[in-house]
Amino acid sequence: MVNPHVGRTLQGADPTSPDVYNPLIPDGVHPSAMCHKMIAGITVGYLKTKSH
Repeated sequence: MVNPHVGRTLQGADPTSPDVYNPLIPDGVHPSAMCHKMIAGITVGYLKTKSH
């Protein structure tokens, strides 16, 4: 397996492992829906500061 995060679940992750599952990037590469919402919120907040 190329990426050790593929196939992991939050319940199945070993918290002592250096490869702990990250729900924001569940496959280790692509952002989850929750991560996309966070990125959008940060981007919107930044753009609001620049629109004046």
